[in-house]
Amino acid sequence: MKKILSLLVLIVGTIIFSEPLITATFYNSQLTEALNEVAMQAEVTILTDEYVNGIISADFTDTPVASVLTTLLMPGGFSFKKINDKTYFVGLADPRSKTFSYLAEKKFIKLNYISPEDFIKLVPDSFLSYIKINYIDNGLIFYAPEEKIKYLTEIIKEVDKPQTDIKLNIYVLEVDKQYSSLLSGNLSTINQNLGDSFSYTNQTVSFSVNNLFQAQLKMFESENLANLVSNQSVYIKPGKTLNINILNNKNIVMNIDGKDSIKTVNNGISISILPTYYNKKIDLEISSEISKLLGVSGNSYDTTKSILQTKVSLNPNEMIMIANLDMNQFSDTKSGFPLLREIPILRFLFSNNLNSEGNKRLMIFVNAVGGEIK
Repeated sequence: MKKILSLLVLIVGTIIFSEPLITATFYNSQLTEALNEVAMQAEVTILTDEYVNGIISADFTDTPVASVLTTLLMPGGFSFKKINDKTYFVGLADPRSKTFSYLAEKKFIKLNYISPEDFIKLVPDSFLSYIKINYIDNGLIFYAPEEKIKYLTEIIKEVDKPQTDIKLNIYVLEVDKQYSSLLSGNLSTINQNLGDSFSYTNQTVSFSVNNLFQAQLKMFESENLANLVSNQSVYIKPGKTLNINILNNKNIVMNIDGKDSIKTVNNGISISILPTYYNKKIDLEISSEISKLLGVSGNSYDTTKSILQTKVSLNPNEMIMIANLDMNQFSDTKSGFPLLREIPILRFLFSNNLNSEGNKRLMIFVNAVGGEIK
């Protein structure tokens, strides 16, 4: 029993005294002198690079070496690395320094939900020199001191999470002109009732604005007052831009100096949609560039270009009308530019299905739902 007890005391004693403890007071002392004092008390060697200098004031009582070094080096932005049990290296953790490799660790992290470029935007500028991008694996490689890698890793844990999607339900309708106001008026009533007073709860049955709006559509269709041309759902990532190009470029044959040449002229609309989702509110920033060929006369042609922007705010599950157009606008090349609120932002979904009768109106409704995980 005595032998076993002596062995336990020896092991505990080794653990307790294996890490030297520092007791010292520094007041307006040179950093290099403070490091020398720590080295003497701990009976270790502390090597420094040419950049280590400065004035330090600090007080330590029975403090481990690593904690002392962290405190002393913090004001000057220096780092240290334990080379072995008896040697530490202290220096400036700058990739341009010839001693950087002695201070830096390396770590690869694969991003699951965000892109490396998006992560870079969230990192303080002083950390950018420690980061390299691995585009093949959607990952990052850190070359930095241990404490800085720990800081960057904590940022990744906070931001690399499943992203919510914004789901847009788009309804494209052909409606008799005389009933278009009735349909839009009914929509306003649905939104108001659903938001202010409509409620129904059941474990197996639920109503939404989509259910009520679709019921209205079926009623209009049954009376041949409206035709549902398209019903599409589009998922968009918040903060990501969705680009839609609806172009019908024109080739114009021109004769210059007796030689025919073909000139391609842009004709159509390019749209970018930037959605954001915050505090259960959905904002859609819509930017459109419209290029139109007005006419061709001999070897000349007239074109015009317009860049338009607008922003629409929606409540989740709210239905809005974003277009109410006379069908004649689609065939009249001299009608000018529609208002922003009238731009059919998803015309590519239904451009081949439209009826060109003059007594029809094109109506586009959008219902937005946010916070879905995709």
